[in-house]
Amino acid sequence: MTRLVSCFITLALVFFINAAQADVVHEVDDSPTLAERFKHLQGITDRPLKVVATIKPVHSLVSNVVADLKLPAPRLLMESSIDPHHFSLKPSQAKILEEADIVFMANPEVEVFLAERAAKQPNKYYSLFNSHVKYANGSHGWLSPYHAMMSVVPIYQILASDFDAVSYPKKEGFFAHKKLDSMRERYLKDKKINSGKSIAADSHYFNLFNDFYGIESLVLPHNSLPAKRPNCIVLTHGANRRIELLAKAKKIKLIKADILGSQYPANSEQYPMLMNGLVQQISDCLE
Repeated sequence: MTRLVSCFITLALVFFINAAQADVVHEVDDSPTLAERFKHLQGITDRPLKVVATIKPVHSLVSNVVADLKLPAPRLLMESSIDPHHFSLKPSQAKILEEADIVFMANPEVEVFLAERAAKQPNKYYSLFNSHVKYANGSHGWLSPYHAMMSVVPIYQILASDFDAVSYPKKEGFFAHKKLDSMRERYLKDKKINSGKSIAADSHYFNLFNDFYGIESLVLPHNSLPAKRPNCIVLTHGANRRIELLAKAKKIKLIKADILGSQYPANSEQYPMLMNGLVQQISDCLE
């Protein structure tokens, strides 16, 4: 059974890479493949590669890959818990970006402050969750462990000069194969959360989380409740006094979810900690 699972994951990775190279990143038809687009990184041999990651979930995923490749730890751009949609660069952070060889980000829809830079320097910025790429659909793709697992593959492809889809899943430290996939299987067996119940969230991006666990997604209007009563209401953008009062009046459980995991330390374990925390929060809310 273990061999069968390993074989399936290897085949999935090969298929993903071929598909990703065909669909990747730019909207124009003559887009280069990842290997061509970031070939210049392999020529940097006289100094350590300068890798930057924008937000904590992205930083965590990248951290596991660079550790496996024995590369220097990535620099985290956003140390604070400020919403990246409303973030402005400080001069010191602009310098970090200027000196970086490669910047991994979630998506220009998330890090809005980097949209123009990413468009002008496509050989320096890479979006892990690009809406135009199969298997990475959704700018907040880290909310689905499946999308997070698949996003690790292009990180390897960009940073490893000897990347090979068949050999890498066999490596002891291959994060997608070893940690994320085992976490995905564990979450799928969580009967409390995968219970066919419903969640109304203030962001449609939270549907990625719901879809992964088989939870029904309901639209949460700005200042009212959905027509169908949800089992849980999730606020991802901070307080909403009106919704909070309505939920209390209707006796509907409500939680405020930090989908960036700002409270967790910036390291390779931040993403698993973030997802474990969300699973626990949602499980409690759906009970």
